[in-house]
Amino acid sequence: MLRWAIVGIAAAPLLGVQARACTHANAGNFCVSGNKMGADLLLGHYGRLGAIEWNPPGGNGGARFGSPGAYLRRYEATARVPFALNDSPANSREAWRWIVNNPGEAIVLSLDHIYDAFLGSGMWPGYGHPTWIWTHLSQYIFIAFLFIPLIPICARIFRRGLRAALTSRTALLLAPVAALTITVAIATGEVRYRVPFDIFLITIVCASVAGDLRRVDG
Repeated sequence: MLRWAIVGIAAAPLLGVQARACTHANAGNFCVSGNKMGADLLLGHYGRLGAIEWNPPGGNGGARFGSPGAYLRRYEATARVPFALNDSPANSREAWRWIVNNPGEAIVLSLDHIYDAFLGSGMWPGYGHPTWIWTHLSQYIFIAFLFIPLIPICARIFRRGLRAALTSRTALLLAPVAALTITVAIATGEVRYRVPFDIFLITIVCASVAGDLRRVDG
């Protein structure tokens, strides 16, 4: 209880500033972490779109936003909706309406997002820059030295049984990556979202090469 109290007291000032800024950006509706989760869900599950134009009544708060992942897949259609980008309830309702009416497409789009986060051709905005060659090369390096080696590592851990695998240190390091996978499946996936999480994969692969992974996780 004391530990949680200390964490709560220490986090309160930062959370207060964050909540105030988020609420201001959300037209006075209280929020803490963000005001566009509903918009991201709609953008990722409203068909094969390049962008959405949000046009609330009165024209106040209109916006246009697209996904670099959709650009790479050559999705060029633009949808228009009669509510604001930061109206998460309206965005979520429209997204779930489309998902319920198009469950097969919604599942495939979610898989596309996961694929784009891990195996996409390059990271925005690098692929549109004269140095695009390094953007693509870094993705090939990720696949060859992190993604492919991770497959037999995970297979070896799971051979010990599901319970042992899920309680292993490898699973602990993979937990943030699993959370990222769920997030991009719900919203939209891009290589740049995955890059900050590569450190967990680097740790696992390096531990395997050094033999430490076999020692701690069998």
